[in-house]
Amino acid sequence: MALRVSSKLFATLLVSAGAVVLFFNDPSTHAFYPRCVFHAITGLDCPGCGATRALYHLLHGELRTSLHYNAMLLPMLGVVGVSVSRPRFIERPWFLWSLIAMLSIWWVVRNLPITGGW
Repeated sequence: MALRVSSKLFATLLVSAGAVVLFFNDPSTHAFYPRCVFHAITGLDCPGCGATRALYHLLHGELRTSLHYNAMLLPMLGVVGVSVSRPRFIERPWFLWSLIAMLSIWWVVRNLPITGGW
């Protein structure tokens, strides 16, 4: 029980520290954030491309700009919330397959020429 509490506390502190660093350091102007290897090699966006910039703008209350960088960030934050609050829910096979399908569709749609790179 004590290990479970300490690991949750550690995870909370780690996420909070990351959020503070991100809040004060715009990913568009600071080079210490990791770059997407898939994008560097192919020129295409992966499902997570723009998520750091989207989260930065979300932390600043700029929802529209956040959605511009990565519209899948908000649903994925919901998935993280569900996985933390109800871990048994995400163990169901349909959940995993739905998540894979959703991210695959997002990956294709965001790279279509008609979406303008989303």
